[in-house]
Amino acid sequence: MITTALAASLINRTTSNQEAFLQAAWADLKPVHRTSPFLSLPNIALRQPGELNQDFVEDAHNFLKFVRITAQLDSNLTIEDDLNFKAQWGAHLLQSNNSVGHRLPMPSSFHIDDYATASQGTVQSNITRLSGRRTNLVEMIHLQMVDDKANVWNVGHRRWFLNPRLQKIGYGFVQSGQVPTSYGAIMASDQSALNAKNPPFVAWPAPDAFPIEFCPPSIPWSVSLNSKHFAKPNPDLVTIELKDHSTNKIWIFHPDDNRNKRTDTDFFANFCGRKFGNGPAFTFRPTGINYTPNTTYSVRISGLKNAQGEPTEINYQTRLFRLNHPVILHAHPQERIPNPKN
Repeated sequence: MITTALAASLINRTTSNQEAFLQAAWADLKPVHRTSPFLSLPNIALRQPGELNQDFVEDAHNFLKFVRITAQLDSNLTIEDDLNFKAQWGAHLLQSNNSVGHRLPMPSSFHIDDYATASQGTVQSNITRLSGRRTNLVEMIHLQMVDDKANVWNVGHRRWFLNPRLQKIGYGFVQSGQVPTSYGAIMASDQSALNAKNPPFVAWPAPDAFPIEFCPPSIPWSVSLNSKHFAKPNPDLVTIELKDHSTNKIWIFHPDDNRNKRTDTDFFANFCGRKFGNGPAFTFRPTGINYTPNTTYSVRISGLKNAQGEPTEINYQTRLFRLNHPVILHAHPQERIPNPKN
């Protein structure tokens, strides 16, 4: 839970103290759960999907709150029991099929009503499978925020988590085997926070200050546009400039650079007009980069128009810093899959 002091700083923070604010937020919200994820084990034959340990779920929930605070979004997310139930059944549907996908067939062990519930849990969720080691929902959220594999074209997992209108969340998780395979389903397609702060754009890495622990070399940068502030861009007219102020190196991107390159290893820049969460987005990834603490980067996106059709552009800076409390996360997942479809 966010403390009273942290809640007050959330209201009063300024750009100049963003790093200190995020350090305080991380100290308050960092993962602490270390025991079994499960409060009760599942029994599919008895139509019981099992129940997750509340502290295990709270770790994931607090981590997602921190992600949103870092992006300068409202963090008043609420865990909904009915969404947890759907997500938990959804995780079992993934496991029972030994596969990851938003629309999977009904296993013979499932009751038809449970399959209907589970299908909602996969269709409406960010879903993940990790194999070969113990893991948790915190790590799954972290990997979906990186979104550097098949989703690099649209970073859809990330954009659902950074949807300004997201408020209601559900978490599902199953794990089995001596060398465990884990499946996670996080229902994050809610749009109910109609009065939430909705800035002109949402960027990741975020402006002002950004934890280097969330910035592996493979991370694509993204900027999602609020359609109330920007007209739909013409990618042919847009130029994105990223500058490393420690070396003065500049990368120039054009959002149509990948028209004829369709593998994630070739990815350079793209424009995704689909609204995963809120508004279209630019994604871009610099080559030959090595992120280090205390380095400042600036982003300039030109060739845009505002909602009134007048020329405009986006300019912001971010400074990388190291969190005071360590983030214990594995650097590379074995498997990830695309985000839920609209």
